[in-house]
Amino acid sequence: MENIVEKRRAIRKSEDSLVRFEGDDFLIYSRMLDISDHGAFVATHYLLDPGTDINLVLTKPSGKEEPKAATVVHSNASKNKEGKKVLGLGIEFKIKDQE
Repeated sequence: MENIVEKRRAIRKSEDSLVRFEGDDFLIYSRMLDISDHGAFVATHYLLDPGTDINLVLTKPSGKEEPKAATVVHSNASKNKEGKKVLGLGIEFKIKDQE
């Protein structure tokens, strides 16, 4: 069995939060399974093509919503913390230009 080298820029932490992601012609509610400063994995059967721009809205436990502009990096299966396969989207957050 071949070892796979992790190439992420930042370590992702487990996160099971309600999110919604939206684009020009869709609005989907789902669960975010992990997050880092640079991206996240969202469990969904609504798979989008890599390069698709989305607006991801995280709902904090307080009910406050936190919007983040993002781009789909990959659309495939990952494993949850129990080791089960989960379909979803790997997304990368867009960095806001500092003026």
